[in-house]
Amino acid sequence: MNFEPNYQNLVDAAYNRRPSRWPLYEHNISFKKMEEIMEISFAGLFDSFDEKDLHTFFRRHNQFYRQMGYDTVTWE
Repeated sequence: MNFEPNYQNLVDAAYNRRPSRWPLYEHNISFKKMEEIMEISFAGLFDSFDEKDLHTFFRRHNQFYRQMGYDTVTWE
């Protein structure tokens, strides 16, 4: 079974409505912890001025949330 994120689960929970499944949410996760869990290095790309590096960073950042079963990606 493939996981399909659905932000509506988080919206429903925020409005005190029962979501179709309870959402998993973290307000912030360390990039270094993401690297450890995924066993790939990408945190240093965030400081790059190269558009390709930033694209790779955000692709891997978002990939983490999907692989771990989160319905949303948090960013602040």
